[in-house]
Parts: sequence; structure tokens; C-alpha cells
Amino acid sequence: MCIELLGVIIEDNLKWNNHVDFICKKASSRSYFLKVLKRNSVSATDMLHFYKITIIPVLEYACPAWHNSLNIEQSYRIESI
Repeated sequence: MCIELLGVIIEDNLKWNNHVDFICKKASSRSYFLKVLKRNSVSATDMLHFYKITIIPVLEYACPAWHNSLNIEQSYRIESI
């Protein structure tokens, strides 16, 4: 069983698989827009600004609550985005 509390998915066994899946999917869908911006010749500065505003907050939201409990694979999945 799991519950979403303030945007963080908490499982009853205190594993973070569902939460990591959720934020990776959300961040990946937003990163699609970086490709669209690149195709439309948007400057690298503007694309970096877009990344900092829309993708990093998804990946780092409430991370003090869950980041220390991640295994290496989960941490790598988040960092790879």
C-alpha cells in the first residue's frame, strides 16, 4: 500500500520505488520540451533556464525526506535525468 502526501509517494515498507518511478516519469516528460526548444533554435542559456525552472524542482522536491533512503540504482536513475 502506498499513499501520496504533499507530492511524495510513501510506501508502507518505506521503500521509494513508486516515488522514484513517479518523479522520473514526470521529469522525463518535461525534458521532451528541451528537445522541442533545441529544434527551434532556442539558445543554450534559455534551455538551461528552462531546465532549472521546470525539471530540477521535480527531481529535488522534498528530497531531505527521502533521498538518504534510496538505493544506488534509484539514485542513479534520478541523477541520470
